[in-house]
Amino acid sequence: PTSVTSVNTIDPNYHANRDHEIIVGLDHELVPNVAVGAAYTLRRTNDWPTWDPRIGLTSADYSVISTLTSGPYSATIYAPNQAKVDATGGGRILENRPDYHSRYQGLEMTLNKRLSNRWMARVAFSVNNWQEFFDGPLAIQNPTHTDSTTGAVSGALSRPQVPGGQIAPRSSGSGKGDIFYNARWQLNANGFYQLPAGFEVGANIFGRQGYIEPIIFQASEGADGSRRALGTATFDATRYPNLWDVDMRVAKTINLSRVKFLLSADVFNVLNAGTTLALGRNVQAADFGTINEIIAPRILRLGVKFQF
Repeated sequence: PTSVTSVNTIDPNYHANRDHEIIVGLDHELVPNVAVGAAYTLRRTNDWPTWDPRIGLTSADYSVISTLTSGPYSATIYAPNQAKVDATGGGRILENRPDYHSRYQGLEMTLNKRLSNRWMARVAFSVNNWQEFFDGPLAIQNPTHTDSTTGAVSGALSRPQVPGGQIAPRSSGSGKGDIFYNARWQLNANGFYQLPAGFEVGANIFGRQGYIEPIIFQASEGADGSRRALGTATFDATRYPNLWDVDMRVAKTINLSRVKFLLSADVFNVLNAGTTLALGRNVQAADFGTINEIIAPRILRLGVKFQF
C-alpha cells in the first residue's frame, strides 16, 4: 500500500493484433432466378493482445502442486514459484502474446432462388475451423490446461495447450455466461410460397453442431488463484447435442379498399425439440451434469397487422 509506483507495467510496443485474411468466392446463376455461390476464407492472426504474464517468470518456474481426478476426468495443476512472485511484488506485464498465432478457415456455400413463379428459397451451409498454434515456449506461462481460449486470463496464461486445437469464445452477461461458441458446421434453409386467395406459407430450418462443453475442475493454483482446469485431453472432447430447429408461418392478406389486414400464425420449434444447450461443467460441484438451459419449447404466435 505504501508503494508510489505500480508493480504492473505495459509493454511500450503493445499494439492491436495483426490479421492477414484472404477470401476467394464464386457466384453463378444456374438458370434464371436461381444462383449458387461459394466462398473460402483463410485468416491468420498474430500478436494477440490482452496477454499479461508474470514479470520475470517462465513456464520453468511453475511446478505441479496437485492432480485432480474424477471418473474419466483428470487435471494436473501447476503453481508459480512463490519466491519469484514475491521478488517482483506479483507484477505483470500487459503485452501481445509471443510465439502464438491462430488460424481460421471457413467454407460457405449458398443457393438463392429469387421470388418468381410464386415461390422463393435460400439455403446456406458453412464449415468452420478456428485453431490455435504454439510456436515457441513463451506462448505458455502456467502449464495448467484451462478452458479459456480468448480474452485476458490473468494467471491461467495457458489455455487448453493443444496445438491445432479449437478456439471458442466464452459468452458473458445477459444471463448466458457459460456458452462456448464453436460449431464446425451450420445449416440454414428457408422457403416461401404464395398460395391462391392471398395465403402465404413459409418455413425455416436451422441446424448446427453442438457447442463445446469443456469439463472442468475449479482448482487453486497457488499465487495464480483459482482457475477452471480442463478435465479432458482436448478442449472439444465433449460437445452438446447437435441443434435442429424448424419454424413455420401461415399468413393471409385481406384487402378492403385502401385498408389492408395481414393475419398470421407463426409456430416456433415445430418439432418441440428439447435440445440441451448448457449443463453444469464442474465435476466437483453438486450440479455437475444438471441442465442449465434448453431450447425454448414450441410456441404459437397469432398476429394481426393493420395497414392503411
